[in-house]
Amino acid sequence: MNADILQFFESHIDALPIYEALENAVWRDIQPVEVRVQKTQISFYNRRMFACASFLPARKKKAQPNRWTHHVLISAPKEIDGELLGWIKEAAEFSAGKR
Repeated sequence: MNADILQFFESHIDALPIYEALENAVWRDIQPVEVRVQKTQISFYNRRMFACASFLPARKKKAQPNRWTHHVLISAPKEIDGELLGWIKEAAEFSAGKR
């Protein structure tokens, strides 16, 4: 785990195990993946962003054509399950094929 990720969780250290479970699952099941730590979220990219982790409440934004955003609240590492990972894999496949 790099220093930027640890700094991101500095004020939410109790959420770090949840993020670790997510990151490990993404690295295990999806390739290639780039992780970018930003001010308000940690984003997972292949060709484009396909998933992110954040502490911010969900906001309504103008929808992009043929694109959906799903906000899933996770409160424990065990919630990083097959169903959630299936959605993330589908998003990654869509992102990888997007021009």
